[in-house]
Amino acid sequence: MSKDKSHNQFGLVGRIIRFYVEGFREMTLGRCLWALILIKLALLFLVFRIFFFPDRLQRDYSSDEQRAKAVRRELMRPHGMNDSFELTESLIFFTVNCL
Repeated sequence: MSKDKSHNQFGLVGRIIRFYVEGFREMTLGRCLWALILIKLALLFLVFRIFFFPDRLQRDYSSDEQRAKAVRRELMRPHGMNDSFELTESLIFFTVNCL
């Protein structure tokens, strides 16, 4: 009966959490692999941040006020019909040529 009581005390969520905690605690090779995965992800995001997402606001505008105006202007700029027309034209061209 004490076994049933301990299972009810933790509940389903508690047992699931305990299962994963004990699993990670008993890992040997898995810890190294998780560390390697985390290091690779950190490096990947760092490389993406540096090379693919440059800080254009910092580069193009000298003050915070100018940066704020630029962001507001881009957020409030209506997208014209030409933008959507060019995209639709490209999709049609791509679809026709692929068939």
